[in-house]
Amino acid sequence: MTFEIIQIPRDDEAIRKYVDRYKEFRLLSLKVAPEAFGSTLERELAFTDETWHSRLANPQAVTFLALQGELVVSTLTTVGPLPFSPEE
Repeated sequence: MTFEIIQIPRDDEAIRKYVDRYKEFRLLSLKVAPEAFGSTLERELAFTDETWHSRLANPQAVTFLALQGELVVSTLTTVGPLPFSPEE
């Protein structure tokens, strides 16, 4: 099984290119394994297109996709830096 890992670039054109695939994968994941998330399928089904776009455009987050061809098979989003020190 061959796949490619990409970082979604922060420019608007790239975000719009990947937002539908990211959304589709996230909603399927919430349906299949709801216990793995701090959100619910019902909540995220109600998100607007702008909400999905803003998630990928968040300047404090970086999102990676694992792709098999055009199919998203995994995602990872990291957020940081934290607004407080490790001691806090």
